[in-house]
Amino acid sequence: MLREVSRGTRSTLLYDDAERTFHRRYHDTLATSPPLATHWDTNGVERFHNQRVEALIGGRVAIRAPPGEGDETSYAGARVRKVPAHLRNTLSVLVRRPPDVESVASFLNVQVSTAWCYASKVVETWPAAAEVARPLVYPPLCAALKEVDCKGSLKQVMERLERSSSLRGDYEWRCLTNRYAHLRLARLCCCE
Repeated sequence: MLREVSRGTRSTLLYDDAERTFHRRYHDTLATSPPLATHWDTNGVERFHNQRVEALIGGRVAIRAPPGEGDETSYAGARVRKVPAHLRNTLSVLVRRPPDVESVASFLNVQVSTAWCYASKVVETWPAAAEVARPLVYPPLCAALKEVDCKGSLKQVMERLERSSSLRGDYEWRCLTNRYAHLRLARLCCCE
């Protein structure tokens, strides 16, 4: 459902909470535009026409990059590091809650294995992004990770999962492609 965010003399800016997109409704024709693009600045803040999306839609917290990530620049004498564009783009795709990692790969125009890597790096950079990345993981995996120790290498955790967890006889889990990618992202999203 579209809700009003701001009203101008020519048009009204609307926000769709379900799709997380902006639209513009023109007063003279009552026509509504297709979804309008947002972008991510170098600090990992989503913006719409140079305004913070969080401020426009009512103060929801945007996911920000921690200091010390990416390329260094200088701002008012302080060192600031930029987050790589591929991570900002991946975050913007994840925020739209794609149904699977193949959709993420399609949006980013990369291989599926690369999309898994990018999703994991996004959660490493912005831990709050775990909420939007968790649905990409095989659903029973998060519960299974609570049954075993998550520490150690991925290979060690995989061995523990296959020996003593609820995934032990799960045929669907064994047939998954990119099982280690599922595990890497799940460990970031589900282990504390």
